Amino acid sequence: MSRGDASNATCAPQKTSPQKTSRVPMRTHNIGAPLECIAVDVLKPVPVSEKNKYIFVVANYFSKWAEGFAIPNQETEKSAGFITEEFVS
Repeated sequence: MSRGDASNATCAPQKTSPQKTSRVPMRTHNIGAPLECIAVDVLKPVPVSEKNKYIFVVANYFSKWAEGFAIPNQETEKSAGFITEEFVS
């Protein structure tokens, strides 16, 4: 066998294609009024200050307006307070 022979299986192993995962199809959300639907998320700890370690993000689906608030912890009461006192009012 010569060096350039393509039949040598040890020189050129076959690559396998990655497995495709099935995904749920995306759908549209019909939002008709501001604050009808909002999204909330807490970003991981950020080393910005010693007092506040997280960023609480609230976004309005209708207007695409988003706001972020620095919070010291991920407690539910604190998060709900920011939605009612800062974002909605």
